[in-house]
Amino acid sequence: MPVQSNHLSLEILIATMNRTNLDFLQPMFQFNPIEGFTVLVVNQTTPDKLLLEGKKNVRVINRFETGLCKSRNVALRESQADICLIADDDLIYEPDLKRKILNAYARYPNADFISFQAKNKNGDSYQNYPKRGMHNPKSLKKTNSIVMSFTRKKYIEKSLFFNTYFGLNGLFKGAEEYVFLRDALEKGFEMYHDNTFIVTHPDVSSGFLMGSDQSFVARTALARRYLKSVSYLWLVKYTLWMWKDGYITRGELSKKFRLGLWSIKQYHKLEKLGKINAIPTDRNSEN
Repeated sequence: MPVQSNHLSLEILIATMNRTNLDFLQPMFQFNPIEGFTVLVVNQTTPDKLLLEGKKNVRVINRFETGLCKSRNVALRESQADICLIADDDLIYEPDLKRKILNAYARYPNADFISFQAKNKNGDSYQNYPKRGMHNPKSLKKTNSIVMSFTRKKYIEKSLFFNTYFGLNGLFKGAEEYVFLRDALEKGFEMYHDNTFIVTHPDVSSGFLMGSDQSFVARTALARRYLKSVSYLWLVKYTLWMWKDGYITRGELSKKFRLGLWSIKQYHKLEKLGKINAIPTDRNSEN
């Protein structure tokens, strides 16, 4: 069962791939006693490469599929805690992690979601975070998965999961955090940012690399989702802005613009089929 503290239980949800042992947990918890945490590991793998090693406080679910959002959704469904903290397998938690998380929920007792802050490997802030307080659509853009926590019950009650068309191995390879968060905000969830640093993470994100093909496709899909037909005008401005700021070359303008048009077309097609917001139902797993 999840570890109880201050009347709330906390579980860390880790998405990983092709693991056969739990050695990767040691650097993650080098400044915190892992015995004091409940951890759920979702391991995307193949039948011949299973993660069978478990601990009293570490549950493991092997999945024979690909897609980061799929792993996140499995973890969300299978968690047994009041509060969930999302994790990658290459981060390092700051000391006193549990106290920092629970103190934030004591500070915001009505919170459905609280984001925190991350450092890079040099000890500097991972990015320019918003001020402490309630989130809005703009501040959510500064929130990535490794600093996200939420109260599981409401997300389950409202059937709010990660959109599997976004993110790694999705059609739109990025922006999954923002879609997840914006959906919650639009459903009226109480969402806050706490300016406490809880984690150190490598500098390079697997999400957006500005100017990359993946970035163009994912960002344009976001524009289509929230701006509708205005996304065409947005794409023109965005492509020119990326060129003027040096993220792409003049010779790439046409290619990037066509990628954006392709993204709008694909998103619109999924909208017409009623699939883009479908609740994931696949439960194929191997424990």
